[in-house]
Formats: sequence, C-alpha cells, structure tokens
Amino acid sequence: MIYTHNKLELMVAAGNPKGITGPENLARDDLVQSHPSPLTEGIFKFYGSAMPKDMGLHEQVTGNAECKSCWAVEGKTWFTSRHHRETPQRIEEGQADVGIAWTTEVIESNVEGPAIEGVAIPPP
Repeated sequence: MIYTHNKLELMVAAGNPKGITGPENLARDDLVQSHPSPLTEGIFKFYGSAMPKDMGLHEQVTGNAECKSCWAVEGKTWFTSRHHRETPQRIEEGQADVGIAWTTEVIESNVEGPAIEGVAIPPP
C-alpha cells in the first residue's frame, strides 16, 4: 500500500543567487551544503545519499562521513542535527547555499517565512 508521496528537491535561497540548476551542481567547490544527517534522518540515509552515489559524487559531497551536527567535508558539507528547520535557517542566514530536502519542506519553509526556493531534481 502506498502511504504517501513526496519528492526530493534542492533547497536554495530565493532568487537562486548561486545559479544552482540540478544535483550535478553538488560537485561545485563554491557551494556550502547543508544536508540531513545520515545517522538520524531517513531522508538522507535512505534517499538523499543514493543520488550522489548514483552520480559518482558521494565521496566528494559527503567525504564518506556519517555524523550528526558536524562538517562532513570541512567548510563544504554540513550534516544537520534537526534537518527540518536547520537547513532553511542556514540558507537564510547565509551559512549554506543548498541542501537536499523534501518538496514539502521547501513549501513549508516559505509558509513560515524564510525566502527559500526549490530546484527540481529530475528522476534518474
């Protein structure tokens, strides 16, 4: 039985100032990323980490780290403690440029205030 549907998106600041066009941009060295912890957040553990693996970017994006509230790749990729509010806050405060999120998180972030946009991730 299907329980729910959701998609992954790349969460970015309003206006997409870094010009992020898709998941291939996660390889860019000029982006600071904020992703859910692979230890405590199923979105990354089961779904979000598969995409960079399939694209051959997993080590570059995560440094193969599995941690919570930590720099997976120093100065480049942060793994959150509580993803649902932490990534949009980090983007709004200029501490991150992009993060993997559910489409519903992008929508909810706009309801609550931060100026956030989503960049679609095409199906594999």
